[in-house]
Amino acid sequence: MNKCVVREHGKLIEPVQVAKWNEAQRIALWHCGIEANRTPPSFSKLETLFVSNNSIESFPSGFFGDMPVIRVLDLSNSKLIKLPDEIGCLVNLRYLNFSRTKIKELPTNLENLVNLRFLILDETDYLPRIPSQILSKLLCLQLLSIFRSKASEGDCTLLLNELELLKHMSDLSIKLTNILPTKKLLNSRELRKVIRQLCLQGCKDMKLVELSPSIQILEMNNCLDLEGVLVDVENHGGNGSMPQNIVPSKFPQQHFPYTLCQLNIFMCPKLLNLTWLIHIPRLQSLDLGACDSMEVVIDDKIKVLEIEQEVGMFSRLTTLNLYNLPNLQGICRHALPFPSLTSISVAFCQSLRKLPLDSKTNAKTSLQKINGDQRWWDDLVWEDNNIKGILAPYFVAHDNNASSSYATQGAGCSSSTIPISGI
Repeated sequence: MNKCVVREHGKLIEPVQVAKWNEAQRIALWHCGIEANRTPPSFSKLETLFVSNNSIESFPSGFFGDMPVIRVLDLSNSKLIKLPDEIGCLVNLRYLNFSRTKIKELPTNLENLVNLRFLILDETDYLPRIPSQILSKLLCLQLLSIFRSKASEGDCTLLLNELELLKHMSDLSIKLTNILPTKKLLNSRELRKVIRQLCLQGCKDMKLVELSPSIQILEMNNCLDLEGVLVDVENHGGNGSMPQNIVPSKFPQQHFPYTLCQLNIFMCPKLLNLTWLIHIPRLQSLDLGACDSMEVVIDDKIKVLEIEQEVGMFSRLTTLNLYNLPNLQGICRHALPFPSLTSISVAFCQSLRKLPLDSKTNAKTSLQKINGDQRWWDDLVWEDNNIKGILAPYFVAHDNNASSSYATQGAGCSSSTIPISGI
């Protein structure tokens, strides 16, 4: 008896083969198809089913009709168009993933999945909405991820209202395209605490965004009116009111509660700088492009006091990508050690003549690559005469085609990897 069945890169799986899996507890099918059968299969012991990276557009009728104990169902990365209504009868489901499929609607009986903990709908470009009163009935739901899903485009305030009712919700990833639900999300006491990944795209008339401490990944694309990001040092810093342009030396790490580790910003033409990043010591990746007004990342006119390594600005940064920033003249005022930096990539930043690196950087960093145009590299100005020679082995010139492609692409909304052990 096979308790675990794995098939990949196969042809259509015939009904006689499927019938042999009736005792299986786990089934994984990659790049396979399933042939229709007059007699629906029985999977009375099945707990986990992965059907991923397949050309399947729909499942044979009754395929999910006899899965009484299934807890994990992953149908992601497929051409799936229609979901069978039987999925709404899988009342023991804990984990459900329809990411990167072509589904056009969710069955209304999805509300019956009262034990569901994880619902993932990332990059469902053909799903126009989530029917009302479904999410509010999933009382055990802990995680909802709807990155790049049409279901959260436009005014999805009603969807957010439903999420506020879920007492066990602890992890929310969402793309918003409208200022009204964005305000709702960031002003909601319940939702501010659980938002982990946020993509703001094309939010017209949105001038300021207040960063929630719980956000780990923030992406802002095509926000043409955005002028800045606010961080609340007074309420979250634990040391009373503090100007946002000051980072004191020997300021304890716990006074910086912001968990942001990845920041992608693309096509925000009114954004002048990112000086608020001095309050984000956990930042690991910064991807910045097509912000025409930006002259500096950390404003040179802002006083930044001594920055200790344990709290320090960019101390955890591993990746720095700058592209299509025609007026960018600098990253920050002083050279920094960048102890974690592995990669710098610069494209179409013709005004950028200095990097915040000195001869000490090489000794304290894990730098592996500086990628950019050869002419840009040759024209860089160095305060330390030795630094160019020290960093030269890390420089890799990119070709024009590669840089053109990179400079015109927007920051994408990342999809999270959800652990399912113990579900």
